Amino acid sequence: MITLATYQLTINGVVTYHDCEGMAQAIAFMKAQGKGGTIKKVDTNPNTNKLVTVTCGWGNQTHKWETTKQQAIAHRNVCPEHRS
Repeated sequence: MITLATYQLTINGVVTYHDCEGMAQAIAFMKAQGKGGTIKKVDTNPNTNKLVTVTCGWGNQTHKWETTKQQAIAHRNVCPEHRS
């Protein structure tokens, strides 16, 4: 079994966890655009309930990752791409 790196992302005070390195690039892009947010690589994802797939795009890149339903909702609440 391959374990991907887990990233803890904080945007506008909302913490989410993402198991995709592309998310780090996406958040870095958001930070460069002045959207704000922090990235911290963590050993484990504390969310253990069922995962859902989220697809989101920043700039001209599309990122897809698995996260919990609660975290997906939190992402939609802070993501400029999903809120527009």
